Formats: sequence, C-alpha cells, structure tokens
Amino acid sequence: PIDQHGGLPPPSNIAIMKLVCSLLGNLVILIPYSKNHVLKYHEWMQDPYLLESTNSEKVSTLEQQYKIQKQWESDQLKGAFIIMEKRPTEGDKSDVKEGKTKKTSVVKTELCFSSSSPSSTRTYPTNEEGRMAGDVNFFLSPHFRETREVELSIMIAEKACRGKGLATETIHLIIEFCQKKYGAWRFIAKISEKNAPSLG
Repeated sequence: PIDQHGGLPPPSNIAIMKLVCSLLGNLVILIPYSKNHVLKYHEWMQDPYLLESTNSEKVSTLEQQYKIQKQWESDQLKGAFIIMEKRPTEGDKSDVKEGKTKKTSVVKTELCFSSSSPSSTRTYPTNEEGRMAGDVNFFLSPHFRETREVELSIMIAEKACRGKGLATETIHLIIEFCQKKYGAWRFIAKISEKNAPSLG
C-alpha cells in the first residue's frame, strides 16, 4: 500500500532488526558491520584526516572499538554497513584493456534482509569479492513514524577507492533500502565544513 507521501507505510515496529543481508550494486557490496571489520575500521579511525572530515572522535584502543561495534548492533534506531569495492570480473578487465567503459545504469539491489532467517545471510570474503573501502550509516529519527526522516553518513576511507563513484552508488542503495524496508521518504546528511571534497 502507498501512503499520502508516495512511499510504503512504516512498519508497526520501526526498530531496526538485526542486519543479516548484503546489498549489491554494480561497483559495491554493502555488508553489515560486524566484529570481523573492527580491526580495519579502527585503523581508519586513527587517521587525523578522516577524523576531521567525518567530525569523529578518536577511539584510543581496539577494545573500545569492539565495544562500540556491539553497541551499534544492539541500537534500535541505527544501522551500519561496510562498503566493499567489488573486484572487477574477467569481462570488466577485458573492457578496460580494450579501452571500453562499462556503463552503470540501474543500481542492482539484492535484499536478503531477514531477522528470522539467518540462513539467508550471504558473506563476501574480502580476498575473494573485494576490499573494504569505507562505511555507510543510517539513523532513523526518534520521531520516525511522523517524519519518515533518515540521516545518512558515508565515508570512503581508502584513498585508492575515492573518485570512482562508490559513494554515489552506496547512497542509492541505502536510500532504496530504507524506502523499501521502513517507508522512509526524507533523507538528510550532515557534512563537516572541513570536508572540502564533499562540499565541492
């Protein structure tokens, strides 16, 4: 059913269920943030540039970072995905060699989201499917049933992954996910004044 705002109605229970799916795009795979990602994430968040650009506070110890990850898993109003840059297929490699540009049109999304079907979880090992590039977070407004508002934050932490369109596709995936799963229709993002690339 469609509501007056043109989107799906919010579920009766708007709390975020445990994320057990991955979202697929042409360039990225979004994987629920888990303890397996904490070590690399902690390395990122020791970088003064990333801390300043994302307006984040430095977490001193790895142990603290693991505790924060657990808090994210249990929080009822927010969720986090790790952004994986997909490795090119053999066809992609051939196109590059021949000077062809692969057209990325419609974002491909695979939603295997289910709090009651752990068997639907699909994992993507870093060394096989891609590399960790950054993360994307979404926060449901405390008054979500009235506002349908979701705040988004995204970080492409790996320098080699910037300027490739990963962030753009990630935002498309997350917006589509929140629209279909929660009936969200208003999205906001806060950008630090010190984050010149994002402001430009």
